[in-house]
Amino acid sequence: MHIPIENTCPNVCSDTDGAAEMNIKETSRATKLMDIEDEKSWGPHKMAVVVPFRDRIEALVEFAPFMHNYLNKRKIRHAFYVINQGDNFRFNRGALINIGYIESRAECDHICMHDVDTIPVNPNITYPYPEKGPFHVSSPDIHPRNHYKSFVGGILIIRNEHFKELNGFSNRYWGWGAEDDDFGIRMRTKRLTIYRHIGIKTGNLTFPTAT
Repeated sequence: MHIPIENTCPNVCSDTDGAAEMNIKETSRATKLMDIEDEKSWGPHKMAVVVPFRDRIEALVEFAPFMHNYLNKRKIRHAFYVINQGDNFRFNRGALINIGYIESRAECDHICMHDVDTIPVNPNITYPYPEKGPFHVSSPDIHPRNHYKSFVGGILIIRNEHFKELNGFSNRYWGWGAEDDDFGIRMRTKRLTIYRHIGIKTGNLTFPTAT
């Protein structure tokens, strides 16, 4: 299956550098941590952290090393795919995530769509392999801005086969917000159960950098 990058999105380009190649000045430490991933206790799965991105370099410099360490401490195999929109059109988050899926699917078996300004500070926030269905990490009860019941944006983890079944995101939403609602409708139409954390007590302080 190929998710087309339609003519409505002519200048969206991809940047698939991983965490160890992002000049975050943690090269030796990152190499050590990636070697640890060879241990069997890390499990068989690998997650692509797909970050739709434009003009947020300060946030990215904070995000990448923090999340790399956060996921390594939890023994989650991962690779970062920072997908940069290099044109002057309105932001097309859905198209960027589609590109991230296409670029990462050979290396990773599931993707985590992750906004660059949403960093968990509650250590009980997990990034599980979504075996039974998509896992919405930044659920409405803990996201700092969006609290409506059908919200599925911010941070969402989904298996590659489910993303393929949904035909990814629509490429036709320019600007913020509607692409997530459309994707939520696609998941519900396919009767995918969306899983979320239970018992997180930190509310909208769970991701303070997104406020």
